[in-house]
Amino acid sequence: MANIKSAEKRASQAVQRRAQNMTQRSRMRTAIKKVRAAIEAGKPEDAAAALKAAQPVIDGMVTKGIIHKNAGARYKSRLSAGVKGTTVKVTAVKVTAAKGTAAKAAAAKAAAAKAAAAK
Repeated sequence: MANIKSAEKRASQAVQRRAQNMTQRSRMRTAIKKVRAAIEAGKPEDAAAALKAAQPVIDGMVTKGIIHKNAGARYKSRLSAGVKGTTVKVTAVKVTAAKGTAAKAAAAKAAAAKAAAAK
């Protein structure tokens, strides 16, 4: 333990700051887990809503200096790519149907119907 009064105060402040940072970091991790869970469950609407809620939490961690700005950007980028990936699967089938021949269009429609039935 510190012998000087100012050093004791700084040690006490460090303990308080660490407790706050752990709480905030836990909030961020929970928000990220909710987005990932919605993506894995294949629920694009829930994933988009969770991402919308998680982005300000991540930005707050960057502003407070709890995580580096590049780390925050990386989290948001990967999460948004995952959310986008859940919605692209259905639209990609529709795009190929519009570009292909009649046989390809029929195959794409069948694949789309199969994907819709799987949900």
